[in-house]
Amino acid sequence: MLVVTCPHTDVLDEALLRPGRLELHCRLAVPCAADLEAVLGVATRTVPLRDDVQLGPVAEALCARGGTGADAKAVCYRAVMSTLRATATATVPITAAAMEGLAVSQAALMSAVGV
Repeated sequence: MLVVTCPHTDVLDEALLRPGRLELHCRLAVPCAADLEAVLGVATRTVPLRDDVQLGPVAEALCARGGTGADAKAVCYRAVMSTLRATATATVPITAAAMEGLAVSQAALMSAVGV
């Protein structure tokens, strides 16, 4: 059995879609805001978040842009990286002690979505 996934089916070579090649085509809908909020919840389990962070608005903004679960994970990664970049400077490297107090803000998450 072979399972193939492709986020852009419009660019697939027609030869792949001929009978006998890929027998079952299954299209999945883009997740709704509630689904994306659940994905964000899982993706941020190990991410320190500020107390005022609400994942609902982040999920809604991501959904409005046609975001997927992979996009939600990428948003978390970008928010963490921007938080680290904001803390580090050329003269102050990031140390383990400095990282203990870091927490991702709502603004960092929304900025990572592009809002």
